[in-house]
Amino acid sequence: MDKKIFNILFVLYPVTNIYGIGIQGLSVGKILLLLCGLYSITKNHLSFSFPKRYLLFAIWMFIVPYFYILSSWTDIHSIIYKSIGLLTFVILIGLSCRLVTFEYAFRYFKKSTLIFTSFFCIQFIVKQATGITLSGLIPGLPLADATSIDSYLSMQSTLTRCCSVFLEPAHFAVYITLYLALKLILLNGKVWDKDVLYILFALIILQSGNGYLCLLALGIAYIIINLKSILKNSGRLVMLILSIACMSCLLYLLVKNSAMLSDTFSRIAEIEADGNQNSSGFIRIFRGFYYYSDLSPIEKCLGIGQGNEISYAQTHSMYNYLMLDTYTDTVYLNGVQQILVYGGLIGLLLFLNFMLKYYKCRATLFLVLPFTVLIFISGMYNSSTMLMYLVFMDMVRRKYTKDNLALYKTQINYAHK
Repeated sequence: MDKKIFNILFVLYPVTNIYGIGIQGLSVGKILLLLCGLYSITKNHLSFSFPKRYLLFAIWMFIVPYFYILSSWTDIHSIIYKSIGLLTFVILIGLSCRLVTFEYAFRYFKKSTLIFTSFFCIQFIVKQATGITLSGLIPGLPLADATSIDSYLSMQSTLTRCCSVFLEPAHFAVYITLYLALKLILLNGKVWDKDVLYILFALIILQSGNGYLCLLALGIAYIIINLKSILKNSGRLVMLILSIACMSCLLYLLVKNSAMLSDTFSRIAEIEADGNQNSSGFIRIFRGFYYYSDLSPIEKCLGIGQGNEISYAQTHSMYNYLMLDTYTDTVYLNGVQQILVYGGLIGLLLFLNFMLKYYKCRATLFLVLPFTVLIFISGMYNSSTMLMYLVFMDMVRRKYTKDNLALYKTQINYAHK
């Protein structure tokens, strides 16, 4: 029973992780997962389980900031805070890889995705008909990042897009594209499924740049995995071309007169690899690489450790990288930039060494390609999204072996129920 509860908490983690308990860094979702997971493995005398080579990467990222403990620019309080966060994430990985089972997780993930998507469609219809925004946030509860929930409710009321029960449309898009990736793995080459079409429709009207890029990654993964059968079967090739054409036409018809389309294109136009740019697109994708290029050669190799990025910029007159966030300075880095700045080139190589097995596995391409896109465009390092992707990637890779193929097929059939 406790294992089923853990699987439910796991698939709901990106939502429950939104809400806090009044202590910054601790969320309702994180505490529930930790308590349920630790109780379950203690009760059943289980041990932690980690993806192969992950611990080597995690240990390196943990020890790097302590190399600079005596440096004048070291922020010891931030280092300790971030170290606790990393340790918590590692524990969650160990618990999830041990307790999450594909049949339970996928079944609950399907239910949550369809419920959240249905609520989004209701939001969309009400928004288009009346201009009123139905928020999926629970009023009165504190947020994990210590931001006032009223500020998010006010922000959502001004958006032209809805975001279901999430803080932002991009978060909702990432959540349902992960389910879509798992569904495509189970369908084994088929795409005409009611759940797939429903999620695709939601992603189109959601109009999230992150969602579109993840869809593109899924399309590339589909072509790579099924290339031989597509080329051999002319009917399937024609169907693929027609599907792409129909999806493109549908997208155009839905948004051709929408202000959201022009907003999307304007954000794309902002993405320029120019160090003098301060646009949101440049900040999210490129500016962190300029930060990394300003480090010394030894710091580029070892990194400066998580928790030091703000104090380093302040003491090295790198003010162009600082942004004001809730009255304090912050440095925005996307996922791959976080690994580079925190762990240096060594950290990146250890991460690639850990991820290589997923790129080699045919079944995990539907997961690893969207993950790669997200780590370059969002700050997902050690996030709830990264936790779910890593656990599902490791689960699918382990099941999709010749030794476990029969078991995997059994679980696929179960998951379809």
